Amino acid sequence: MKKFKLLISAFTIFLLLIVCFGFYSFFIKTNSEEQTIVEIPRGYGLNSIASLLEKNNIVNNKRTFIAYSYLLGSGSTLKAGEYEFEPGLTINQVFDKLKKGDVILRKVTIPEGLNVNEIGEILEKNKVVSKNSFLELASNTEYAKKYFQTNINSLEGFLFPDTYSFNKNEKPEFVIETMIKRFREVFDQIEGSQFHDLIEIVTRASIIEKETPLNSEKPLVSAVIDNRLKIGMRLACDPTVIYALGDNFDGNLTKKDLKYESPYNTYVVSGLPPGPIANPGKESLEAAMNPANVNYLYFVSKGDGSHYFSDNYRSHVNAINKYIKNRR
Repeated sequence: MKKFKLLISAFTIFLLLIVCFGFYSFFIKTNSEEQTIVEIPRGYGLNSIASLLEKNNIVNNKRTFIAYSYLLGSGSTLKAGEYEFEPGLTINQVFDKLKKGDVILRKVTIPEGLNVNEIGEILEKNKVVSKNSFLELASNTEYAKKYFQTNINSLEGFLFPDTYSFNKNEKPEFVIETMIKRFREVFDQIEGSQFHDLIEIVTRASIIEKETPLNSEKPLVSAVIDNRLKIGMRLACDPTVIYALGDNFDGNLTKKDLKYESPYNTYVVSGLPPGPIANPGKESLEAAMNPANVNYLYFVSKGDGSHYFSDNYRSHVNAINKYIKNRR
């Protein structure tokens, strides 16, 4: 009986401690008086996380936080990332936030027509991923073939332009997978009368994207590309030269540049370039698969973002004189 009473007493004390601890965890708030952003690095264990929280006044005592985590048996499930903590949270609320991975997400908009290098710069600027780590994967042929079982050189053209929400210091694999997934979602919705292979469609679309910002003109540009390819006429697209020049392009396209030796320079090589020159949006992909039923072979910029289209060289020269030479 004496041992039994001792056990009952010990058990009662234990229950009281649990109740007190639970009360403390669920109701006692921290002394923090302002919103605080804390980044939990990848690889941090429970002790390191608790120390970081205590240091930033997110919890009053790291040992209490550790004990609470052990009590729930969930210390190893706390997720890394960048968190924003409101003032006066309880231990339970802090723990729940870390367990759910309720991190700060960075909205990043990738405009249509950027190449992988330019996308990498935007991602790095927004602290989503480093440009170099992104490019290392996006430009890797073997890595690209994991996603597209075709004759692909890189993921140029397949990183869909859209607005995304990413964690700070995200894994480059996750960023790329997310953009590819979005590409597939959009591409699978497009119906087209022109059935080319995937690389050809995206390459055409990338040229269309760079040639005109107007959705109404994209089927017309697509028709020019299609008509020229059918008769063996060189595409002679300025954006392909600019892509070929890369960092050597200073913003001014010269006659010398048009002779630059590169498989991407459609002034010196026939047919399409070996791959996309940018990452096109939905309208350009649709236009690539559905060129307008017109006989246009030429177009020239009017200087206001739109273009004048011609089906013969004489009309094209007249348009050049009207819209370019007179403007100069």
